[in-house]
Amino acid sequence: PQIVEAATYLLSYQNSTALVEMDPSLLTYWADDLQHGLEEYLPNMMFRGNQTLAAQMIQTQIALSPTMALQIVRMGIAGGMEERQVSRALGNAGSASGKAAEGVVGEMGRSYKEWKRVKGGKGSLG
Repeated sequence: PQIVEAATYLLSYQNSTALVEMDPSLLTYWADDLQHGLEEYLPNMMFRGNQTLAAQMIQTQIALSPTMALQIVRMGIAGGMEERQVSRALGNAGSASGKAAEGVVGEMGRSYKEWKRVKGGKGSLG
């Protein structure tokens, strides 16, 4: 199913089989990695967020310089995958930090309650 989904995405992205014919290894990527790389990462990095312009540039390069077209496509896919890995790692780190902070706050609360209990037992001198 991965290859079929990748082929379906690449066909719909350029309305052509040219990319797959030029580089069948593109079919080894997950469709969501292809989509993120070509529709989000690449437009944001090279075309000020303009998805249409990014797709048109690839289409133009397929006709003028297929090698350049594949370099742009691969850069977009690889960059998008890396961007998502970093995002997941930061999310996991943030989650771990949040759990650690919850643990520290919880321990501080218990310590404070214990301190108040002990202090309360000592009368007004504590």
